[in-house]
Amino acid sequence: MPKARYRPGTWSASDMTADYDIEAFPVQDDQGVYRWWIASPSELFNEVDAVIASELTGHVIEVGSWHGSWFIAVATPDMMQHLRAALFPTNGLNETATIVTYTATRGWVCLNLKARWKGAVPGQIAETKPRGRALLNVRIDFDSGVLAASGGEFTNEFTSEFTHGGIPD
Repeated sequence: MPKARYRPGTWSASDMTADYDIEAFPVQDDQGVYRWWIASPSELFNEVDAVIASELTGHVIEVGSWHGSWFIAVATPDMMQHLRAALFPTNGLNETATIVTYTATRGWVCLNLKARWKGAVPGQIAETKPRGRALLNVRIDFDSGVLAASGGEFTNEFTSEFTHGGIPD
């Protein structure tokens, strides 16, 4: 089964291998028992910003692109530094990226989009709060997303999950 993945830059789904699993991030010196994981509401990614009915023709028009947020449930100071350096290598704040995420409407999808570091700035849904030597609900926002290309030929590396965008296990 695929897992949440992140890779700076624009990539096809077949390039999003297990090397980019969030769970595979290296353990940091101050991490202790905390583990990397994406917390809800990743499944609340939206495919469009709005659905508008045209009054003239009666057709429904979808406006916008994929967008949503990821939350790192618990992050220590060293984890925060690693996140910014690994996920936002250009300037630590904004990056063109490719992600694999689970959505309620389509299951697993691979998206090319813009990533924006919210870090310790309070979020609209979950607020970052200090907890001992760590922060809770560290936020990364995504917008301007499109489905990534499949990457070409499907090989035996792919499982039945290919129907959800060609994401390899």
